[in-house]
Amino acid sequence: SVRGAHGLIAISQATADDIKARVGRREGVCVVPNGIPTTPPGEPPLPGPYIMAVTSRLPHKNATGVLQAYQRYRERTPHPLPMVVCGLDASSVAGVHCVSRLTDAQLHGCYAHASLLLFLPRIEGFGFPPVEAMAHGTPVICSDIPALREGTRGAATLVPLDDPDRTASAMTAVLAGSHPDAAEITGAVADFTWQKCAAGIIDVFTRLHAGAPGC
Repeated sequence: SVRGAHGLIAISQATADDIKARVGRREGVCVVPNGIPTTPPGEPPLPGPYIMAVTSRLPHKNATGVLQAYQRYRERTPHPLPMVVCGLDASSVAGVHCVSRLTDAQLHGCYAHASLLLFLPRIEGFGFPPVEAMAHGTPVICSDIPALREGTRGAATLVPLDDPDRTASAMTAVLAGSHPDAAEITGAVADFTWQKCAAGIIDVFTRLHAGAPGC
């Protein structure tokens, strides 16, 4: 399908590069980033400050890395914050509060009121959680992988995979205030809108219908 399609829409340059690396196709691959919802946040999941994490048991979501980093952070912090985890049942881990089956408002409440978002996948095509959290001005720590470097646009703290000690150090630094201010964080992702995404898709369809060359 990828080789034979008249045109392809990639949700990030990282995805377009992945297509090139895997199947050798570059022509006709148009990058149109996703939009993110503008959802008013609900109430916070906990009464006090907390860290937010989004992960799952899917291998590429790296739940082990998230929990290891949090444990290292707890070991070196006199008064560690609890961590709210969405997408994983890890309530047996000290300090972890798990949430699931959230409404959109509840999820965005988790993002908006968090002291930071921790997101450590091994691979992503776009990466909704950090961009959604940043839209609320929340500081983000995420994996140093192509799609997340692209999507967070220099306004997140990037950490290497499989290095819980460095991630724990980054968590301590961000919680101490070592991050861009809320306006800079929000501004970095301000143009990830569904209106802009739709316009980009329509433009691709128009080009193809007119027989224009690929992107």
